[in-house]
Amino acid sequence: MNHELKIWSEYYKDIISKIKRFEIRKYDRNFQVGDQLILREFEPCKECNGGGKVVTSITTGNEEITECDCKKPHGKYTGNGCVTSVDYVLNGGQFGIEKDYCVMSITVVSSRKTYK
Repeated sequence: MNHELKIWSEYYKDIISKIKRFEIRKYDRNFQVGDQLILREFEPCKECNGGGKVVTSITTGNEEITECDCKKPHGKYTGNGCVTSVDYVLNGGQFGIEKDYCVMSITVVSSRKTYK
């Protein structure tokens, strides 16, 4: 199965250069060995950090959460992307990994400068 996912630029560059050979994701897609991750490089909005919400500290020590003015997807795709194969899946709930997450060992299969 193919899974198309956003990946922030700093992590994308590490995957392409083969420094980062794993991916940690929320386990909401039933990732399996043999699946392919289509990772599209993404630069999140500087205001909301890609989450759509802005957190500001108030002098009383409280935080105020407001909606960001940017539009979905709360950032922009760079056009770069790569395809990786999933070699191993370590499900959460063990070894300090949250139950709803997984760690995947991945191998880059191909990359493109302009990915659509």
